[in-house]
Amino acid sequence: MSDRCYSLEEKMNYAFRLGMRCLYCEKATNGSFLTPREMTDEEDNLPGFSISEWVDGHVQDLLEKQIEGRVSLNSMINFDLEAFEASVDADIARLQELQKQFTCVTLSTEEMHRRGYRGNWCYPDGIDPTKASPSEASA
Repeated sequence: MSDRCYSLEEKMNYAFRLGMRCLYCEKATNGSFLTPREMTDEEDNLPGFSISEWVDGHVQDLLEKQIEGRVSLNSMINFDLEAFEASVDADIARLQELQKQFTCVTLSTEEMHRRGYRGNWCYPDGIDPTKASPSEASA
């Protein structure tokens, strides 16, 4: 992330996207994730950190429950938003390092077709150029 100040929501969305790029080894041309990476528990669960926690939404749920007051009174009193945001920043740094190890390849349209994938999602703009556009079909 750049030097710009990001909101906590933006940071959490970024961490989620980084986690997806680490957990999947292949993406479709339109950015949809295709093939989950075969990971050992040791790779996914580093000391004090789990990629799956971000991808499965557990971290996001924790913050949502705190904000909405769906936790115990003691938990609400003890919740430190600044410490939580610092932990998100630390997780982003870890995910950025992991992303260097676990690259996620975007398949070409030709490769997707060779593997049997079909449909508009095989194309970067989501439109199959071999089919007439809706405006041409109605003319």
